[in-house]
Amino acid sequence: GDRVVPPRHPYRLASHLRVNRWLASFASACTGGTRLLQALRRVFVVRSRKEVHVYLHELIRQYANSKLAEDPVELHRSQEKHSLYYLGLLKEKDAPLRSHQQKATLTELTVEMDNIREAWEWAVKNHKVASFYQASTALWYLFELHNWFKEGELTFQRTSEMLRLDQQVPRDGGEFEIARNAMLAHYGCFLFRQGKCEAAYAVLASCVKQLQAS
Repeated sequence: GDRVVPPRHPYRLASHLRVNRWLASFASACTGGTRLLQALRRVFVVRSRKEVHVYLHELIRQYANSKLAEDPVELHRSQEKHSLYYLGLLKEKDAPLRSHQQKATLTELTVEMDNIREAWEWAVKNHKVASFYQASTALWYLFELHNWFKEGELTFQRTSEMLRLDQQVPRDGGEFEIARNAMLAHYGCFLFRQGKCEAAYAVLASCVKQLQAS
């Protein structure tokens, strides 16, 4: 069957039953509640060969967000599902992005950039090192193909800084150092691509030094 693609914002991953309750509550407070509820439930669905993309009206998005914010556990669960899905998508598309399928894959990922950015930021903020590390090469190449060098620089700089400064990040085993050095390498690459050669050399040299010491 078709694969349902989560929409842009994390709270949209809540169960259909919960969303329907929110919509009913919202509509009951408005004039013509029954007809409004029927209108609100008309979700725009765009089908591709194997996927169903679901979009909700901005008004519904804002209301659902406010309701989900009342339940921190559900909010965290929905955000985590959203992040895992889109970082998993990035990882899955790494190989196709470097193949004869590049054009179609690039188009697919570009459409989802807001989702991807949000998924990455959540994973970094919540110390999901394995998730963003496994997706990092595809994200680096996506920035490369679009010539989004400044965004690449800032994204990987912030991520490497978080790994350096945040003491809540687990540092056991070699995974942490591998992930941090990968972020530094991507960061240095985008510095170089913008002609910031001295800064790029400093970042990459520190990366090499850490790898040699490990």
